[in-house]
Amino acid sequence: MSNFSLKIQIFLINIFLSAILTASSLVKNGSFEEEQDNKENISGWKTAGSTEGAKVSRCSDTAKSGNFSVLIENNKVNLNKVVNVGISTNEFPSPPALSKINISAWLKAENVRQGQASYHKLRLTVYALDENKNKISHHEIVCTDGSFDWKIFSGTMCVPKGTDLLKVGCWLTNSTGKVWVDDVQVTVSELPPSASKMLRGNFEIDEPVIIPNPWKRIKGEGNIVFKDVAVSFSNLNKDISENVKDFFKSKNISCSMANEKKNESLNIYFIKGATSDTNHNKIKSIFPSLSLKDLGEEGYFLITDEKGDGDKNIYLTANTDRGLFYAFQTLKQIILFDDKNKTYHIPQLQIADKPTLSLRGMVMGIWLRQGKALELIKYCEKYKLNFLYIGGTCLDNKLGGNPKFGTNWRKPFSENEIMQLKSILEEAGKRFIDVPVTFSPRGCPATCYSSDEDIDIIVNKMNSLYKLGFRTLGINFDDLSNSGSEGMSNPKDIELFGNDIGKAHSYFTEEIYKRLAKITGKADFTFYFLPMAYGRFQYMNDKDKNYLEKVSDLNQKIKFIACVNGNDLISGKYNDFIKRKAVIWDNFFAGWERVGAPAFIPPFDGDNRLSDENISGYMILPLPPRSEDASQVSRITAADYLWSPERYNPEASFKRAVLQMLGNRDNIRKLADYIDRAERIALFDFPSGNTRKEKVNIIQAEKDFLNNPDLRQTLKSILPERLLKQELSRIDNNLKDLNMIIEDLQQREFPVYVKRKTGEITIDGKLDEPDWKECTVLDKFINIKTNAQATVQTSGKLMYDDDNVYIAVICHEPDVKNIKAKHTKPDAQVYEDDSLELFLDTRQDKKNYFHIVVNTIGNFYDAKTYHKNWDGNYSIKTKINDDSWVLEMKIPVKQFDIDKIKSGDCWNFNICRDKHTKPEEFSSYSMLIRKAFHYPVRFSTLEFK
Repeated sequence: MSNFSLKIQIFLINIFLSAILTASSLVKNGSFEEEQDNKENISGWKTAGSTEGAKVSRCSDTAKSGNFSVLIENNKVNLNKVVNVGISTNEFPSPPALSKINISAWLKAENVRQGQASYHKLRLTVYALDENKNKISHHEIVCTDGSFDWKIFSGTMCVPKGTDLLKVGCWLTNSTGKVWVDDVQVTVSELPPSASKMLRGNFEIDEPVIIPNPWKRIKGEGNIVFKDVAVSFSNLNKDISENVKDFFKSKNISCSMANEKKNESLNIYFIKGATSDTNHNKIKSIFPSLSLKDLGEEGYFLITDEKGDGDKNIYLTANTDRGLFYAFQTLKQIILFDDKNKTYHIPQLQIADKPTLSLRGMVMGIWLRQGKALELIKYCEKYKLNFLYIGGTCLDNKLGGNPKFGTNWRKPFSENEIMQLKSILEEAGKRFIDVPVTFSPRGCPATCYSSDEDIDIIVNKMNSLYKLGFRTLGINFDDLSNSGSEGMSNPKDIELFGNDIGKAHSYFTEEIYKRLAKITGKADFTFYFLPMAYGRFQYMNDKDKNYLEKVSDLNQKIKFIACVNGNDLISGKYNDFIKRKAVIWDNFFAGWERVGAPAFIPPFDGDNRLSDENISGYMILPLPPRSEDASQVSRITAADYLWSPERYNPEASFKRAVLQMLGNRDNIRKLADYIDRAERIALFDFPSGNTRKEKVNIIQAEKDFLNNPDLRQTLKSILPERLLKQELSRIDNNLKDLNMIIEDLQQREFPVYVKRKTGEITIDGKLDEPDWKECTVLDKFINIKTNAQATVQTSGKLMYDDDNVYIAVICHEPDVKNIKAKHTKPDAQVYEDDSLELFLDTRQDKKNYFHIVVNTIGNFYDAKTYHKNWDGNYSIKTKINDDSWVLEMKIPVKQFDIDKIKSGDCWNFNICRDKHTKPEEFSSYSMLIRKAFHYPVRFSTLEFK
């Protein structure tokens, strides 16, 4: 277990991350300027794949900066197995889980040629590893080929849960050519989100909360109080009428027609198009510079008016039914219930609102697959989204997407699937939501792009959807490389198109579009195209750009989908290249899906410069229903952005989302207070106590807080169901941890008394002096993974004099013949050997400590917290016996800035063991709870006597 290389745990957020956020990089020697360890090794890096025809070397002929780069060369491909030729960093400590890191490197390539598989190219990759260096996940920054001069490649990654170590690799994977690498960097851009800090902000925002936030609002004095409503529909769309009735029925509010109104009724007028003089004059008096023509197809006015005679009116005015529908969604959000008086009220409020993006949507695929389509539709209704994109692996893969079911896209829809799609279309249509259904042909047998049969299969399935009422359809070629389908294998295709996949995709898509128009008798449908090369335009190689150039000749009515950044769109580079405005597909939240989203995550953050002027629309891939943030702030802030990027403020949007969810600021304060204490309990960040009794009492007080029925009742009263479930689970886990700590405290010495030595101690590993026999024995070591006693035990003893601390440890070992001791150099990774790790927090600040690791041959590694350049001096002797090995050492304390040790001085400490004989086991004297040694808040306490 690489314990120093383990993640510095959350307790070090303020210390560790404050340092690395300002550091140039977490990567050691990313510029390759440090002297090499020897001719073969590059300092801080490992090389791989240097064989006949392949070479990795430090290069002084070409560099992006400084004097050196690394040159990776390969002219021979192994056809029998995957071989990476290149470099990777030594594993380095990961920042805490859920931190965001930036990864970048400058690369130069010469004639890099792809091998057999799609990923057999030049690759820059970051790996997340656990404590035993097993891969948790990896993130590809670039996978490319060809030739190019120095170019920076960069990407971001959210650190997955369970990550202890990171490493970065640059490889030629089963590919040939030359690559130069320089200035590799990994920096931390964002700390893990702290819910309590996020909820502590200033929540003085415009109320009532309306999401999306309206364009213009004027708040008057007081509220309009009512018990029932009378509605004037005036040729209103039937779906809106039903929506209105269903809403008031769900609130138990009596809803009648305007001519049936009762006293104290709230009159709601839906007015479409030209307005009466009275209504027109009222709007003009409030918004003198605006008229209906300024609001477009989806804008609206919401005007409240209470007259002195008790007449209470709301006027919803828009050019279209859709505009009226959005006006009513706003009205729903501002109708509030007064529990004390059993009445409803709305604030005196005047609103003029319109979006700046005409197409605003979400990608539905995984929500449909998990049976949550209607939930997503209702979310789009509430937050004024008008587009739900269906594609990918759903409907038994009848749309394609998953190559494991490669023939399914060729099969017709089942009757049940047709009914499911019809239901989605009807439910979405009631809410003015367009539903594109798109096909992703891929898999085995491979798609034949020149085949009339394959083309007509999709045309006929699209026609069946057209007959159901779908008027938005499309073709997806995204991520073909993931299934090795980015080339052509069919002889007919190769004969017709050569090896030009762009020409093949263009022909295939154009034919589907033309034949569908012919078979339906008209082209009254919208058609989307998601190309194979769809993202990171600034990093595209010539091959991908040639592909885009070919498909850009598609019929101009076909809309292109892309994952490109705002700069490429604002500058016009990308739109000019594809000869039309792109529809954006944004995977902003995808990083949270891979790592597991906490209850509150930072709000959506997009480019404020995007509008109908430079894009054709914007859709966001939401987190899957089973792994999204329990607060659902991610989806809410995304909708706020999509309504109007130019008016969007992420911080204000987050506050609106939280305030809407929790109801009022007092509830936010209550939740913040609870989370603040719960987070501290989870980190064991509470006073230590000077005696066992004090310590137990302190922990018991935390247990009492968590067990208090009033706390659970408060949470139940303010939290939505999913968030409540998560918090109750957190309480149960915290209680379990606290119970373990109390049980452990009652079984151990507290504090551990360290005796002053009375005679001479010879550091020889024999432990035969009388003083050792009189020391307190530190035993019952705990397996840090199971929190149970270690299977193979360890025992330790401590002594001191004025100037030194003496430590003796006996490691029982039934398999001494297989003890691992490969590291012989000072400050090497000796924790990879059978070894002991000593942690000394001499100031008891629970943040900084001295860390000394010694293996069975007496070689050591030391550091001050995470500063590896700190070096100490010690007297060390180890000894291997028949069934154990022993460490004895003397540690001078002056190197800890301590003049003399005095009776009564206290330190925090821990002794940990890395056992690498089979079965491996990692144990600790202190009950750490967390599965890592570097956890000083849980170190034990010693007192010199």
